[in-house]
Parts: sequence; C-alpha cells; structure tokens
Amino acid sequence: MLLSGSRRLSDLACLFVAGLERHVGRLRLERPAADVQMMVDGDLTLLARLMGGGRAGERWRCWQNRHCLVVPRNWSRLSGFRDAVLDCPLPVALRASGGSAVVHGPHVLNVSLAWLALESDGAGIQQGYARLTAPLVAALADMGVSAGLSRVTGAHCDGHCNLVHEGRKLAGTAGLIRPAGPQRGLLLHASLSLGPRDGDLDIIMDFERRLGRAPDYRADAHATLAGALRAAALPDPATL
Repeated sequence: MLLSGSRRLSDLACLFVAGLERHVGRLRLERPAADVQMMVDGDLTLLARLMGGGRAGERWRCWQNRHCLVVPRNWSRLSGFRDAVLDCPLPVALRASGGSAVVHGPHVLNVSLAWLALESDGAGIQQGYARLTAPLVAALADMGVSAGLSRVTGAHCDGHCNLVHEGRKLAGTAGLIRPAGPQRGLLLHASLSLGPRDGDLDIIMDFERRLGRAPDYRADAHATLAGALRAAALPDPATL
C-alpha cells in the first residue's frame, strides 16, 4: 500500500481505525480536546462505566490527543517532578498505568481496551495484552505491515508487549487491573506512531533525566506506520 505524500496523519489514523473495525466491531475516532488530561482520563472513565454495568465484556476506544507528554501518575511523587513539569515545553498529563514517559499528538493514535472478566476465568495482565494486541497486529497485516511483540533495545517506554516492525518499536503498550469482587476490570492501551515528530525523544529524555533517570534512547529504535507503509510499497531490489 502506497501512502501518498499529501495524505494527512489524521487520514492515516482513520484508515487504521477502519481496518481495526473489521476485527473488533464498530469504532469511533475521538479527536483531541483542549484538556490533555481529560483525554487521558477517558480511559479510566471507559473502564468505570464497564465495571459499573457489572456485565462481563469489553469496550474499545480509539483516540488522539494534543501534543503533550504523558507519564505514570506515581512519578508525581518523585523529587523534582514539579520543576520538570514547569520546564517541559509540552503540557504534562498523568496516566494510571505504569511504564515511563511517552508523547501524544496528532502523529500518535491511541487504542484502548477496557475488559471486564470473571476472576475465575483467570484473566490477567498477559491475557489482557494478548486481547489488545492480536487485533492490532491483524489490522496492520491487512495493511501489509508485519508486526510482532517484543522488547526493543534503545526504545523509550520499552516493554515485552511492544508492537514491533522489523526490529523497531511501532507501538508501546501499558495496562492495569482493578479487582471488583468476583470480577476484575482490565485496562490496556497502545500508542501507535503514525509518523515522526522531531524533538519528541529529546523532550522525553530531558524530562526523565530531571527525575534522576538515565535514559539512553535511540531514534532508530522506533518505527512509524507511515514509514512502514512506504517501505511496503517499494519493490524488492532482488526482483529488479
């Protein structure tokens, strides 16, 4: 599939969401609101509504945010966090799940899954990640982009359930579990890189350094959907 140079990233987000619908059912793409924290908190609202209904099932959410930095909520207790926020060139939002700093923006598509399961089913975080990532991998395959799950050395917010394309991180994942009597609510989310954004990695590393971390991330450890689509459209030199 050839991605036209004139196609906007918002069109690419719509294209992916339309493909994902074939695997999970009808979806709506939420566009950015003025309040970046409100967009992040929408995931918790989704989970709370599902758990409030008390019936096992799942709900999907596809959404984009304004350009901002998103970090785990427990980082707000770290020494230097306030100063790091004040000095950050982007608005900073907090999320309930773990991991480390990530960037949202028009160049990122967020896909979230709220899943309410019976505790007796043995549903845990690994099953949640599998439930989230399987349709994402399938939707990418439909677009001609191969992806698997693994860690990527040099990638920011690295995890064993990264979506990886040709050894580079295409999307990161995070999740949490909320027990509720005989049930448990799981919230899983993925941030899919649609296209590059210069400076994001520098902002992430600067913020983490201010909190005493020692990030050593590399731009070449990351992939984008736009780049993968362009590469997929190129002929194999061996066939020329």
